[in-house]
Amino acid sequence: MKYDPETGLCIKDENCTGRINWVHSLMKASGQLPKDWELTQCLFGEHLLRQYPGKVVALVESEKTAEICTGLMPRSLWLATGAKSMIKERLLVLKGRKVVAFLDIEELGLEV
Repeated sequence: MKYDPETGLCIKDENCTGRINWVHSLMKASGQLPKDWELTQCLFGEHLLRQYPGKVVALVESEKTAEICTGLMPRSLWLATGAKSMIKERLLVLKGRKVVAFLDIEELGLEV
């Protein structure tokens, strides 16, 4: 993933060199995966839920935020949604866990 050095935001411009590229997209384009194959995504860090069953889950949108917070505040298990789309299905794995969600500032209706 490529980030803008001034804003810290990921670059999504398709004409930009070095931007994010998905392996499954390349595999579909080369015929290694069926054209109708669909990616099913999970929460970033979801694999850690079994390893840390007693930790409170701290949920953020950005994977980068989850990584930074893991280093700064390791008492919680930091997971990321990665995007707002299909979030409801992704959250089912958190059933029965104590979860604290940290919304992006845009979600709160605030401006920087």
